[in-house]
Amino acid sequence: MEKLKKWTQINHYTILDLLTMKPHIIITEALAQFTLVNTSSSSALQFLNGLSSMLSLTFDIDLKNNHMLQFTRKAISAHIIGKPKYEDT
Repeated sequence: MEKLKKWTQINHYTILDLLTMKPHIIITEALAQFTLVNTSSSSALQFLNGLSSMLSLTFDIDLKNNHMLQFTRKAISAHIIGKPKYEDT
């Protein structure tokens, strides 16, 4: 029970921190996490699209034309296109 209580407190503070952050900072932090783990580019792109939709609803702002989001999507998409599906072993 103590572990659950502690976990809830930690996540409660995290959610409050997220809600007080600006959307571009949240996106930057989320993308930074993808560099720490071995995540496929397509998964990162799907997550970014979902995250921007969620932030648009939460903060009532239009992120579709956000330059940082467009740049990030292009960079991830270029990585998907440039990376060979199968590598010779």
